Amino acid sequence: MKGGPDVTDTLTDAELAQYTRDGYWVVEGLFSSDEMDALRGRAAHYVEHPKEGIRIQIEPRVECGEAEPPSRLERVRKIEELVRHDDLFARFARDPRVLSRLRAVVGEPVRLFRDAFM
Repeated sequence: MKGGPDVTDTLTDAELAQYTRDGYWVVEGLFSSDEMDALRGRAAHYVEHPKEGIRIQIEPRVECGEAEPPSRLERVRKIEELVRHDDLFARFARDPRVLSRLRAVVGEPVRLFRDAFM
């Protein structure tokens, strides 16, 4: 897997500062557009064809009838347990580009507590 051309394998000072301040950080371009398309496509597949063990949460305004998004995927608030039940999502969760940044913040061992595609 290859990310964008300007992405390094280490946490930048700005990312660390954002994590310290906000409890998360955003890495633009960590994954290529093809990689992101693959993840979005897989998530869309599970919205249309649910798989046992994968939890799909619908947006509350949609659930109560206040909103009607144009597509089924846009109805979804989040999809959980993808890493446990899908090899593609598991590969991304174990990708060195992700793990190297996590190790910079939490050290070893890095463990996944839960996952959500939002």
